[in-house]
Amino acid sequence: MTIMSPDSTFTGTTVGDSTAVPPLSRQEWALLCSAYLSQFVASSFFYMAMTAILRSRGVPLEQLGWIYLLGIVPGFKFLWAPVLDRYGFGRHGHFGIWLALMQALLIITLLWLGMLPMSPEQPLPLAALVTGCLLIALLTSVQDIAADGLSCRLLGPAQRGLGNALQMACGMLGFAAGGGGVLIMVEHWGWQPAIWSLTALNTLTLVQALAYREPAHARPAPHAQLTIPQQWQRLWRFWQQPGTGWRWLLVVATANAGFCMAYGLMTPMLVDAGWSMGQIGQYLNIYGVLIGTLSMGGIGLLMRRWSLARTMRWVLGAQILAVLAVILMHWGLNRHAPTALIVLCIAAYMAFYTPVDVLLPTLMMERASGSTPATDFSMQNGIYFGSGILISSAAGLQLAAATGYGTTLGIALLASIVLAVAIPRLWRSANARAKDPQKNPRAS
Repeated sequence: MTIMSPDSTFTGTTVGDSTAVPPLSRQEWALLCSAYLSQFVASSFFYMAMTAILRSRGVPLEQLGWIYLLGIVPGFKFLWAPVLDRYGFGRHGHFGIWLALMQALLIITLLWLGMLPMSPEQPLPLAALVTGCLLIALLTSVQDIAADGLSCRLLGPAQRGLGNALQMACGMLGFAAGGGGVLIMVEHWGWQPAIWSLTALNTLTLVQALAYREPAHARPAPHAQLTIPQQWQRLWRFWQQPGTGWRWLLVVATANAGFCMAYGLMTPMLVDAGWSMGQIGQYLNIYGVLIGTLSMGGIGLLMRRWSLARTMRWVLGAQILAVLAVILMHWGLNRHAPTALIVLCIAAYMAFYTPVDVLLPTLMMERASGSTPATDFSMQNGIYFGSGILISSAAGLQLAAATGYGTTLGIALLASIVLAVAIPRLWRSANARAKDPQKNPRAS
């Protein structure tokens, strides 16, 4: 067990060693970036584009919240992550083949969705849309496990900050294509061309995954060959190892509470203010996402110079500014403020919230073991992701339906301030217990 130095940051069950993991090839960088891009293309279609489309067709906030809650499915991906850690495809590969298989099924699902009758003159096929979104959530969750497992094995400690930044930046570009691109295409060319365009983007990742030859070091460590029940026991034992416990669980489950509650309200607020799907797609889901991508890249570079403790202070402080930007946007929409002000608020939100999605996966990766990387990372990331969906749908949209946007945003701001103070203390406490042999006899 190793402990990082100057800052007392935990590196615990690291997935690899910088001397043991060779640098990534261009093909590997391209595959990882493409995998996250295609995954977010599909999921953002559900989380962003579908929200605007259904709201524009008159679906109430309460019902929209329950439909949006389907997105919590990826939050439970750690339950089937042991299957991906345990079973590979022999000499053909492991995580890479799982990635290709899920990509193929995702393409089939998108082709089916593209054939649904979605013209305004026809009844909304809500049941079929919900089924399609559920399938997308399931398939992208398995795809995400495969991509995470591959990342944990390929990225050495020195590459993780930049690696996570690049992956999440590609994910943000996927959000732009799947959310903003779909809305613009639906408005100008209709439902079918928009969905089939997403299908074409996902086909590129499938081709890359099929062409990849997975090296031995990218597969789970040999001692990972446990039974499935033993793998599931790992889900509990993970939280007993140094640097985790209830403190780390609280960090993972609450870090995104404030900004997720605010984010879930942005698209419905814009629709209610009379913005077209094309405008929402252009400003929120394309320009906003591009700004978020630049912000992620910037924090990834800074993490190579800054300590994790310093990065955390800045990132959590930025969450408060992100929620304030949404509050200002709400104020501007109510007073018919110039579009430039609303766009500025969107840009500020995307720039301030996105760095946390680089920092948290980096901290999660440090706690993933070499034998069960997909299970360990997916469990942490699933809790982080799932809690965000619960907060933005169950808490955000449902609360907004009952009390209004303003009250909900006030609660989001209060949550962000409390978490900016509490999370660094919880993180330091978890790290301290990992170092102190009296508090944690497993530390060494």
